[in-house]
Amino acid sequence: MRFAYIDSNGNEVPIPSVDALALRIELGAITEETQLYDAQADQWGPAHTHEIYHSLARSSGTDEGFIAPPPVAPPPAASEPDAELDMADLAPTPAEPKAVETPPAEAAGVGSDLGLTLADSPAPPEPSNLAKTVRS
Repeated sequence: MRFAYIDSNGNEVPIPSVDALALRIELGAITEETQLYDAQADQWGPAHTHEIYHSLARSSGTDEGFIAPPPVAPPPAASEPDAELDMADLAPTPAEPKAVETPPAEAAGVGSDLGLTLADSPAPPEPSNLAKTVRS
């Protein structure tokens, strides 16, 4: 038994763990003036004299020194509260393909017939001797 307290009928009630003590503090079964025994400190005394009581009371919001945070404003109301939300409305819509207009060759400053044939294409580059040098 880690803790014990004297209930309102004068009975000693064992508490096996810190979690069980926290629950009794949160429920109000143990208050600042409740006689509490802590086996680790090996002492009886009003709950407010035990550091564990203050730690647990602060975390549960029952300690007198506890200051509650200010309330959080609710989110803004929807413009149509009764309207059903359709999941299809949330899906992104595919973008419409844009038509690409190819300017006439004259507008680009290039004649439509350059007068070139495949025979006029440049010769491929000669293989370098680099590969032969690396292998040597």
